[in-house]
Amino acid sequence: MGALLRTIVFTIFVPGAVAVLIPRWILPAGARWHADATGIVAFILAAAGASIYFWCAFWAFASYGHKKFGAEYEEYSRRVPRWLPKLSAQD
Repeated sequence: MGALLRTIVFTIFVPGAVAVLIPRWILPAGARWHADATGIVAFILAAAGASIYFWCAFWAFASYGHKKFGAEYEEYSRRVPRWLPKLSAQD
């Protein structure tokens, strides 16, 4: 699986769970967003954070790393686990 596809899968499951699923579990049913000053500031900060994440994940990590380091980067991506840590130093 290529680095770009792994980054897409990671983006869907990890930040997607934190940004969508956990708030749905915490908030009561029917909770609505209010367009007051606090809500607008929160939306702007969330949008800035999301744009920084997508820039880092897709341009800087998946695209640039592969272009700059080539096969060495692919080997590193295969060896290093992205989601679950290794439990032993030997492989």
